[in-house]
Amino acid sequence: MLLPRNEQQRKGLDALLEAGHPELTVEAIILQDRFKPLFSATELHTAAERLGAYSKKLNLIKTKGPSPFPDELPPGQQYAEGAKKYVRVNAYERDSKARKACIAHYGAVCVVCSFSFEKTYGQLGKGFIHVHHLKPLALTDGEYEVDPIADLRPVCPNCHAMLHQENPPMSIEELKAALNAG
Repeated sequence: MLLPRNEQQRKGLDALLEAGHPELTVEAIILQDRFKPLFSATELHTAAERLGAYSKKLNLIKTKGPSPFPDELPPGQQYAEGAKKYVRVNAYERDSKARKACIAHYGAVCVVCSFSFEKTYGQLGKGFIHVHHLKPLALTDGEYEVDPIADLRPVCPNCHAMLHQENPPMSIEELKAALNAG
């Protein structure tokens, strides 16, 4: 019988799925043809249900060859997506008034590439822009006072993603230089 579910087991399953190794889970091992006779139909169903879409992926891998690694599947192979997983993150509160003050001062135009959603998309894009913290909230020791003019800058989502390609994020000046060099 499968063990009753607890938080540690869920974390272990999630860690293996996130690492791209569903084949190493107890559930996947139970579903192997050589072990299936040892388990009841209910237990097999529970194992497949816990794996979600990964159980289908494991069946595809089993029929296509010995490699269980997704990056080694042949081109044209179908991939299973949409499996539910538990994700734990730290979320830092942002003050919507500080965001509004930043946009009121700088405008809703990217300070890196000058992209304007309103100019490109009209009314649909009016006022849309990301706001980047020059000092990452994750590096603070909790709540701190933010100055929307000194600490925040409006950036388009593409530039925002590029700023965060490095950890800690690169400076706006560094990204501007990279953009102009490219």
